[in-house]
Amino acid sequence: MNLLFYILIFYILINFVISLFFAIPPLYWLVGFSLIFIYGQYKRYQLRKRFKESMDSTQFTSTQSKSASHRGSTDVIDVEFTVREETVN
Repeated sequence: MNLLFYILIFYILINFVISLFFAIPPLYWLVGFSLIFIYGQYKRYQLRKRFKESMDSTQFTSTQSKSASHRGSTDVIDVEFTVREETVN
């Protein structure tokens, strides 16, 4: 009998909390959007981490990747331009 009483009280409290939660629309909108935002930021962090790891392992050594990520690329790139003259009628 005692256990049944506690289960009934628990059931009433849970229903009250759920009804209060859905009675205030901005509350569950806020919770839903914040959960979606947090999940999106987590996925973005995972992708950026994976991209950095793949860049470190394939293209650069560890010292070059640090200098390239913090100060910009230190490599010198030779670019050759060819100028073509055209006559304008």
